[in-house]
Amino acid sequence: MSAQAGPSSASASASASSADAGATPAFERWRKSLAEFTGMGLSAEERADRDARMEQGKLAKDWDRCEKMKLDLMESSPMIVFMLKHLKLAGCEFPASSMQCHPCDETRAGGFSPDYGILLCQNRFMNKKHMEDTLAHEMIHAFDHCRFKVDWNNLRHHACTEIRAANLSGDCRFSREFQRGNYAFAKQHQVCVKRRAVLSVQAHPACKTPEQAEQAVNEVWESCFKDTMPFDEVSGCPWRRLHERGSADGYPAASGCHAATVIADQPFRFTRRIIDQDAGWTPGTPHTHRLSDHVFVTAPVASCRLCAPFCFFATQCEASRIAAMRRAATPCVAPRHHASPAFRNLALFV
Repeated sequence: MSAQAGPSSASASASASSADAGATPAFERWRKSLAEFTGMGLSAEERADRDARMEQGKLAKDWDRCEKMKLDLMESSPMIVFMLKHLKLAGCEFPASSMQCHPCDETRAGGFSPDYGILLCQNRFMNKKHMEDTLAHEMIHAFDHCRFKVDWNNLRHHACTEIRAANLSGDCRFSREFQRGNYAFAKQHQVCVKRRAVLSVQAHPACKTPEQAEQAVNEVWESCFKDTMPFDEVSGCPWRRLHERGSADGYPAASGCHAATVIADQPFRFTRRIIDQDAGWTPGTPHTHRLSDHVFVTAPVASCRLCAPFCFFATQCEASRIAAMRRAATPCVAPRHHASPAFRNLALFV
């Protein structure tokens, strides 16, 4: 009996082993995929390999998102299209390849280098609007460098271009300041511009103390804050300009920049220059341009009044009505998938 049972047991054991062997590959695949997902049960080498692959995947995803938003802004953003046009008029054309996406630390969202162009920090943008403001900021630096040949080692030069960039790019619009916890309504724009300019100058290697940065900003404040070239008004609050013009342009003067009041006083339509300036403007005569080409946009008060009290929302309301006019024939150069070696040295960018 035992002799007969022996072969039967061996056969059953062999069958079980064969079944286990057949199930092992599927089980191993499941185990590895679970370990890959959770990070549990991995050796140190496997964990390092997993982290490296995840980091590469995140970098590729961030780069794709950054490039897509950049190209879309170059085509559809009134601010970016306007700056591209005037950089070209000033003799400094900026193709898409001059604006490179690259990962950065938490201290910045972008930068400008006279030698390498504009840096866009692909891992720092909350949304496309954030990128638009950052790109506009850096393009104003590029415009200043092209127009004035800025000496970036001179703190006064640096302070001036930082004042202009913070003032004109949208960095200090009401919604951005609200998110930062700054709620003041009176002169908050000026306070924001000066604060951000001082912080930027403080980061300059030649700046030794915060007091030195503040002094540089104060010395050039009056002339640089008033210089809105290539714009005719401060971006982000079209109503401010209407109030400053007052009754001279047919708008009743109000006590304070109150968007709702200004809209109520001209209920049928408002005008806002989007792209074109006087055809006779040349880079050689930067302060003689005049507004001659307007875009007239019908804006019923009923649809915009709810968002009128805040300049940001009023501008968004306006922008939604001119979406069809945003397109421009700006050639886009195919993006490069690898940033140049210079972009690895982020200290080169202001």
